[in-house]
Amino acid sequence: MLTAPYVNLQLTSAAAEPKLAEQKILFVGQKLAAGTAVSKALTTDIQKGEEDALFGTNSILSMMVKRARSFNEVNRFDAIALDDNGAGTAATGTIALSGTATATADYIVQIGNEDFQYSVTIPATTTATAAGTLIASAITAGSFPFSATDSLGTVTVTFDHKGTAGNEVKINLVQGVAGLTSVITNLASGAGAVDVANIFDNLSERYQAIIYSQDLDQDTLTDFTEARFNTDNVVLDGVGFITKTDTYANLKTAINLLNLKTLVILANPSEMRFFEFGTNMAAEIAAKRALRLSDGSGIADLVIDYREAIGGRSLASLPYFNTPISLPLPTGRLTQVQIEDMVTAGGALILVNEANQVVTGEIPTTYKTNAGGTNDPGFKYLNYVDTASVVREFLFRSIKDKYAQTRATSGDLVVGKSMSNTASVKAFLVEKYQELAEDALTVYGDAATKFFKDNLTVTLDAATGVYTFFALTPLVVQARGFNGVIAIQFEI
Repeated sequence: MLTAPYVNLQLTSAAAEPKLAEQKILFVGQKLAAGTAVSKALTTDIQKGEEDALFGTNSILSMMVKRARSFNEVNRFDAIALDDNGAGTAATGTIALSGTATATADYIVQIGNEDFQYSVTIPATTTATAAGTLIASAITAGSFPFSATDSLGTVTVTFDHKGTAGNEVKINLVQGVAGLTSVITNLASGAGAVDVANIFDNLSERYQAIIYSQDLDQDTLTDFTEARFNTDNVVLDGVGFITKTDTYANLKTAINLLNLKTLVILANPSEMRFFEFGTNMAAEIAAKRALRLSDGSGIADLVIDYREAIGGRSLASLPYFNTPISLPLPTGRLTQVQIEDMVTAGGALILVNEANQVVTGEIPTTYKTNAGGTNDPGFKYLNYVDTASVVREFLFRSIKDKYAQTRATSGDLVVGKSMSNTASVKAFLVEKYQELAEDALTVYGDAATKFFKDNLTVTLDAATGVYTFFALTPLVVQARGFNGVIAIQFEI
C-alpha cells in the first residue's frame, strides 16, 4: 500500500580512508623430499605448524618460516619451495674424538643453532670410538636436519640438504667429557647449484619482503625486485633479504660492488659470527619489519618509545636499529670503524649493544649511486625506501579512491557535480601531504607545507583527461648520529 508523501532513502557506505596493502612475506628456499609442496610452485597462506609437512621437517625453508612465525602471527606468509640439486653434494663436518672418558658425564653438542642440541651420556672408561658411536646415533635419531656416522671416534655430520647452503653450518661444543678430547671441523664442501630459473615469472601479487637463501642465484631475485620498484598503475615494490656468511673483508668487498635499492644484505662476518642459520636471521628481521608496518599490530617489544607501540604506516620512518634480535651472543666483536665501513659498503649488521643485548644495527640497502654514478642517499637506508614506498602507496590509493568516477575540466568546477581541475587536484595533494606529515612521514609544519605547495605542479591534458603532477616531497629521515663540542668552563 502506497502512502503519501513518497519517500526514497538509499544507503551508501561511509567514506573511509584508503588503507595500505596487507604486508606479505615470500620465503624462497630448499625443501626436503618428504615435503608435500611442489618445487618451484607458489604455496600461499602458510598457517602456523604447516611448514614441516609442506617443506620437510626442519628443512631450510621450514626453519625460516618457523622462525618468522615465532615473532609474527599477523601477516601472510607464502613460499616458493625448491628441490635440492640431485647431482649435488651435502656439506659435512666432523667431531674428532681421542682418549678415554675418566668420569661419567653428558657430552653436549649443538649444530647449526641452539635448537639442534644433542646430549649424550658417556660412561666412565668409554673409548673415543665407543663415544663416537653414541654421539653419531644420537644425532641421527633426532628429528633434526643432520645425520651422522662414526669411524674410530671421528663423527662425520652430514647436512640433509645437498648444495652450498650447508657450508655456513657451525658445530658448537657446549660440554665435553673429562678424558675425551674433541677437535671440531665445521661443515663445508657442500656443492651443487639449486635451479631457480623462472621461479618469479607468474607472480602477480606484491610481497613487501622476500627472504632468499644466500646460496641461490642472487640476480634472479634482484632482477625481479628492481623491475617492480616503479610500475605503471599498480604498486608492487618490495625488498629482498639475504644473509651472507664469510670473512669481513670478503663480505665488504662483495657488498660494495652492489648498487640495488631493493636488496638488503645482512652481513654475518666470521670474525663475530652468530651461531644461527643465516636464513633464520633474515626471516626474523623481515617478520618484525612487517609487524611494524601493519596497522594495529602490537610492537611494544620492538620499539623503545611506548608511544610507538602500535604498528602502522608511520613506523616506516622510525629507525630499525636497536630492534632486539633473538640470538645468542657471538664470540667476537667488530670495531666501530669496521661497523661504519660495512654500512658504507651497503651491508647490514646485527650487533651487541652496551647492555650486552643483541640488536640490529643500521639497515642500509646496497644502493649507493644513481645511474649517472653520482652519490645518491635517496634509497641508501631501508627506512628511506620504506618511507618513500609508503608515501607513494598512500597517494596512489588516495588518488584511486578520490577520483574513481569524476570529470576533468580545464575550467571552473560546477557546484554539486563530481568534477576536478588542476587547482582542486593540487589542493587535494596538499591535503594528503599534510596527513602524511601528521604521521611523521613527510616534514611537518606550515613552512614544509608551503614548500610542498610552492613546488607542486599539476597539468591537465584535456584531450586525454590525464593529469600530470610533479611533487617535491621532503621526507622525515632517521636520526642516525650527533656531533657536538663540549667546552670546559670553570666560571659562570
